[in-house]
Amino acid sequence: MGLLGLVAVALGAIPLGVRNGIFDETHPADFEDFIDFKFSFDALVIPFLFSSSDYSYADRALEEIVARGRTPLIIWDMMNSKELNEKFTDLECGHYDEYIDDLSRILTKHIGTMSPHIYMALGTDINTYDSYWRKDPDLYLSSADYVGQRLRLKLGPSIVFLLPVSRDYKLLPSAFIPNATAYRYALVTLANYGEPEWETASSIYEAAMDMFENDSYMPKLILYCRTVSGGVPANKMDWLSEMIELAGNDSRIHAIVLDNVEGDKDTAFYGSAFGDTIVGESSSGDPLYSYAELPIVLSSPLLRSWDGEGLPDEPSQPDDPTNPSEPSDSCRPGEQLSNGTCQPCPPGSASVDGLRCYSCPAGQHQPLSGRTSCTKCPIGTFQPSVGSLECLTCPETFTTGASGATSRRDCICPGNLLSDPITGRCERCPEGFYRPVNDDECRQCPVPLCQCPDGQSFSAGTGTCIADTSSDASRLSTSFGSIAIFVAGFVAALIL
Repeated sequence: MGLLGLVAVALGAIPLGVRNGIFDETHPADFEDFIDFKFSFDALVIPFLFSSSDYSYADRALEEIVARGRTPLIIWDMMNSKELNEKFTDLECGHYDEYIDDLSRILTKHIGTMSPHIYMALGTDINTYDSYWRKDPDLYLSSADYVGQRLRLKLGPSIVFLLPVSRDYKLLPSAFIPNATAYRYALVTLANYGEPEWETASSIYEAAMDMFENDSYMPKLILYCRTVSGGVPANKMDWLSEMIELAGNDSRIHAIVLDNVEGDKDTAFYGSAFGDTIVGESSSGDPLYSYAELPIVLSSPLLRSWDGEGLPDEPSQPDDPTNPSEPSDSCRPGEQLSNGTCQPCPPGSASVDGLRCYSCPAGQHQPLSGRTSCTKCPIGTFQPSVGSLECLTCPETFTTGASGATSRRDCICPGNLLSDPITGRCERCPEGFYRPVNDDECRQCPVPLCQCPDGQSFSAGTGTCIADTSSDASRLSTSFGSIAIFVAGFVAALIL
């Protein structure tokens, strides 16, 4: 093992997250397709535009984040402008309290099944030269403090605020934010575009770190890595690989967030490259390619291997700018404080920070006590209840399209089988008929012979049987006798 590898072991591998955003405006809950990556947390950008309609997407997005078992990192993007400046000026007058409270209600709606903390950054570019906030930093400070205090009234210590620091790196955080030291975390935006010297990860990384080295303020840093390929996907991959190596050997780095910026230009998938497998079509008709190169970048030993327990270390006390020294006691992960003593979490619950045990959400279970995470129900099982010790098995011959199923309705017939309403079993289509993937009825064969073995479906386009790839795996319940498993894409090669 080389020196870098030894340093990585000593420092501990870096947690990894991904920014989920609106790719197709006509399907606002359609995330970038990173479901098969077991990231620690999802970053969700919500515009701060003083309109409660902004939250319809956030509501649906948070539901999906919770279903994935990830910690939410919310970027409530307080972008000031000539048009919005007057509204921010009136913010402390209480004119927009309902707007703030509406988001609180959405967060509270999901808080029961979320991890015990929600990370939030109020903006991303408050200290850049072209930011409107630079004209009136005091207004940002007062606005952020007011919003933060109002959110804390509704959510308590569950919310942890990050100081957003962005791309110029020439204005010290403590010079811009008088109470910067009250923030134990900073969200640092790094991008491989905007300035020629930022095309290499080392140049922009050194610029950001020099900013903190010249300041008395040194929080834990979460890197927000925004990337474009410029038409050459390798540019993005090389930049990310270098950034991961730099950050993975730096004890100041707390986590890394990936943010693909390109949209339709790069089909919103990391690793898109002409020649990759086409996996779909965008709303504009452009092909969506697979992200086969990303596992190579993410296989770095400097990154933490996610198994549901890889949440970022939670603070031992809440980050409250108005009272940064407020004490808080905690136990070891897997425990909670009860009557002054640390007690293991009971079965059906888990604790990542030693503060409180949280019930396993629907679709997950935990049969043991003292655990730091819950486990998704395996394929072929489901669990509609919270706080469960075990998962329920689908009826004989049925399976599920993915792990973590939450309802009996998620149990489906695999491959070339179809649910028979009379027998209640999965039965083969009659001779001369076949069931297309994701279809709910048998259709007449376009060729004389079209029935396929279990776990495969007939392709009318090719006239052959193909492995059923409608989910990350297809299999019959164990009671059916045989299990056929097909792991889609590159899941086995990931950092799981």
